[in-house]
Amino acid sequence: MPNTLSKIVHTKVFTFILQMSILVLLIYVLNYNFRIDYDEGILMERMLIIQYLANLVSFKDIDGLIIILFSWILIGVFPVFLFNHYKKILSMNLLTFFMPNFFFYVFLNKYSRNYFINNFPVLFLNTVLVSVILSISSVMLGLVRMELSKSKSKDQSENLKKVSEKNKTVCPECGAKFESIPQFCYNCSKKLDSLNPSQEKMMR
Repeated sequence: MPNTLSKIVHTKVFTFILQMSILVLLIYVLNYNFRIDYDEGILMERMLIIQYLANLVSFKDIDGLIIILFSWILIGVFPVFLFNHYKKILSMNLLTFFMPNFFFYVFLNKYSRNYFINNFPVLFLNTVLVSVILSISSVMLGLVRMELSKSKSKDQSENLKKVSEKNKTVCPECGAKFESIPQFCYNCSKKLDSLNPSQEKMMR
């Protein structure tokens, strides 16, 4: 069961759901709203869908940019704890960023085409800007994670080596070497646990 849970947690689907949930919560708490001048005649439910998606990815001014960047960089940290390579972290964050953007542009183009045509260049450039900054932060966080993992692995290897060295012994009588600390020498049958301190040092 723990292994199954671990596999689920480390899937892209789980990570995507987690990231989007936190993002929606952040946008709600920050009370962020991206203003859109919708085309006339658009149905309310379609307007709500477009507005919901726009609030997650779009901005018009520096304040909006700060909120969007803060939110996306923050949720971009979660893959760092779930994946151990910067490429996986980068692809996960870009996938999560791509999904709401894709549906935002699709719905906006279909149901408020005039606004889409008039504002697409600016909207697209803003999307590129956020994606570039998100990519840079993802790679940097991923590289830091990889370095920390390497350092931890190196420390563990050194500790294991030290433990292994402590357990190595040499019989002072015949010079036989052992990877443990036996009670008797397997070569000359000398009792090793009765050695004096100076002899014990010779065994190390």
